[in-house]
Amino acid sequence: MDKIQRSPLFLDGWLEFNRRHWKLQPLRVRHAPEGAAPAIETVLYLNSSGRIVHPKLNPYVPIAFEVTPTPAAYRRQRQWMAVADLLAAEMRERGVQGVLRLAPEVRDVRPWQWTGFHASVSYTFCIDYPFDLQSVDGAIRNKVRAAQKAGYTCRRTKEMKEVLPCLVGTEGRQHFRHELTLQSLELARELLGDDHLVAHVCCSPSGEPVSACVDLYEPGSRVLGWVAGTRPDHLQPGAAQAMLAFLIQEYQAMGASGFDLTGANIRGVAA
Repeated sequence: MDKIQRSPLFLDGWLEFNRRHWKLQPLRVRHAPEGAAPAIETVLYLNSSGRIVHPKLNPYVPIAFEVTPTPAAYRRQRQWMAVADLLAAEMRERGVQGVLRLAPEVRDVRPWQWTGFHASVSYTFCIDYPFDLQSVDGAIRNKVRAAQKAGYTCRRTKEMKEVLPCLVGTEGRQHFRHELTLQSLELARELLGDDHLVAHVCCSPSGEPVSACVDLYEPGSRVLGWVAGTRPDHLQPGAAQAMLAFLIQEYQAMGASGFDLTGANIRGVAA
């Protein structure tokens, strides 16, 4: 394992949002047998019984892995095993309720398997920068161009009241609930700030927000898609595709290392 970069899921504001909104106790965990590197860090969330749970709408259990300076792959792997074993053992001791999703950078889950956990695969879609939109499927590019020609425009917003109706539009179509209200969206923005909780909307030709994305951003790291939604009557014209194309370019210009759409287990999302 190479060194894993830090994630916006480590931000204090994110931990506090999960504590207040989902009523869970965040716990920062660090294992460093030698006192410094190698080291592994994470954030676990405990329920009222003290067991580890995965908060709803949390993309992953964040993992930060530090290695000692070494060019040898086998040494990095040995260090990973040493610290991941300690984390897996603590998780086993505390107990886990439900399913935990480890960040996609964690490519070796054997320490958890050897500790007694069952590990399976979940899918996401990660874009690494630099990224050229010309590499995107031509049918999608055509849809983006058609939406732009029709007058759809994208912009950043600080108004969660522009975001919520778009989320509700997707809830009705996909038959699920984000369990977010205007107040909870405002709470997340208050705790994280506009530099870390980044919201965008795609507006119809009349200027009405019809698609929205709210993402988690930490400078220099990979942007994590948090929640997104599009009003059903604006799906066919390509509002969602226009939004995604805009975000890919926007975050690249902001200096992110990539963009993780956080989930591709549903056929429609995978497409």
